[in-house]
Amino acid sequence: MADNTSPIETFVLSELLPSDRYAFRDEELLKRCKESTIAYLSRTGTIFTRDLNSQFVDELLNFYVDETNKVPYIRLVTPELIEEVLQLPDDQLLSEVTDSRKTGLEESSEELTLVEMDFNELLEVAYKERVADIHISIMPNGTLVRGRNSSGLVRLHKVMRNRDYGVSLGNQIFQVLASEGSSGSFYESVPEENRFSWEVGGKLRNYRASTMPIKGGAKINLRCLDPYSDTVLTPHELGFLPEQINLLMKLMNMPYGGLLISGQTGSGKTTTLMSFLDVLPNNINVHTLEDPVEWLNPKFSQTEINMDGSKDEYGMYRGSFADFGKRLLRQDIDVAMFGEVRDEVSASIFYRLASTGHMAVGTVHTGSALACIIMLIKFFKLSPEQVADSDSFNAFLNQKLANKLCPHCSNGIEKHKEVILEQTKLATERNQKDILWRYENMTDQVKLVESFCNNSEQLGRLRFKNDQGCVKCGYSGFKGKTVIAEILVMDNSIRRLVQNGDFLGIQDYLKEVNYMTTRDHAIQKIGTGLIDIHEACRLINDMDASTKQSFSYGDLAAEMNVLGDHK
Repeated sequence: MADNTSPIETFVLSELLPSDRYAFRDEELLKRCKESTIAYLSRTGTIFTRDLNSQFVDELLNFYVDETNKVPYIRLVTPELIEEVLQLPDDQLLSEVTDSRKTGLEESSEELTLVEMDFNELLEVAYKERVADIHISIMPNGTLVRGRNSSGLVRLHKVMRNRDYGVSLGNQIFQVLASEGSSGSFYESVPEENRFSWEVGGKLRNYRASTMPIKGGAKINLRCLDPYSDTVLTPHELGFLPEQINLLMKLMNMPYGGLLISGQTGSGKTTTLMSFLDVLPNNINVHTLEDPVEWLNPKFSQTEINMDGSKDEYGMYRGSFADFGKRLLRQDIDVAMFGEVRDEVSASIFYRLASTGHMAVGTVHTGSALACIIMLIKFFKLSPEQVADSDSFNAFLNQKLANKLCPHCSNGIEKHKEVILEQTKLATERNQKDILWRYENMTDQVKLVESFCNNSEQLGRLRFKNDQGCVKCGYSGFKGKTVIAEILVMDNSIRRLVQNGDFLGIQDYLKEVNYMTTRDHAIQKIGTGLIDIHEACRLINDMDASTKQSFSYGDLAAEMNVLGDHK
């Protein structure tokens, strides 16, 4: 805590000067002020609060001292005034500050316009957060800017910007930075595509942009086509267990066959492939097909997929995964990497590579390792005999990417229960049914994780996300990512079941041989305090295994049977 030298004015204010209504320009801080409803920090360097003894006031004081090396005033105001100010739209609270930055930035960079500075700031934020896809939604009431990470879509700007902000970004992307082949114009009602380059993080990076009309506006998607880092993490750093690493290394070093990695968008599939390919011997000829190339590696030959829309004499799109995959057959390769097996033709080429003396690795979008087999047969039209062929597919891996808890601020189980109880009471008093349901669900999940523990020592190792976070994790409660994975190796028993189309039989067989699923891996990471049960339940459907086996319809039947027993 800072010392008590800050000027404190204890008379109660009921009105504020217009300049005091503008918040200090920090979107995350404003968000926390609105959540606390106790105090806020103004642009003028004054902390307005309804409770001088609140710990949150100390946090604001320390924040301002750290940011400015100045001591703020602290003024006591009526609860009504705090509520009135904090209910103002975020744009309005920050608007004058946002507009006023133009003068200062112009002094340091006269070449950039205000729109360019907004655009540059957005790309820098995405780079800092390691977000490859940026979603800009221009709506009638403002502009929402989000990015995709392993948790789904998250806000890159904590507060909604005004509508003109989104329109100006659209003009910058599709008019000012128009590339050859694009129309050079931006209209909300007209779909458009563009490619451009922009210096971000000290490096010129390539971006792909597309826009689609939505009700009352438009949605712009920006994708960075270059990797944010030139360093690929090792399998251990990604979060794989030692035995998983040993098994995957054996699979990757086989002379031929196929290995498919499945998972949802943003689950790190390509990163995993690159991590294991990177440790292969230098005398192995590796050729990758990617869309886009995410990690540059001088040990590989890397081809970026770029379809031109035309077809060859076989009806295959030129520049597609299938087209380049067919050409790889003439390149004397040892290992072929398909960035994505996405259709029947690419699946057929992948199978041909795997079964003709090459090692083929690639990615596919499924929710489990077993679902890869079903996808290949039911949707990509490979025959059961092809999938069961001992010379083709060696194994299937499914992975999910979990947020690791911040080790500096995560809570133990007793503290976490207290927080849930407090928030449940608060949501009940305010009649916030959606929030109440969330905390009731969290209570059930805590009971579930308690059932996994056999003793107090195991309970003591459990950690849970601190929603307030800390400075070490940017007040998010999370710090870093970790892989949760399962590996399905194709043995003779599974091959016979695949040939017979007995997918339920495969599930029964896997239980018999103690197959370790993503659920088991998640429980292991929960037990070591790396993730919490709530993150595991977000990623994995069957964390509560009882719902996987059967569902009790008793309570539902009791509610429906309002007229008594009518059987």
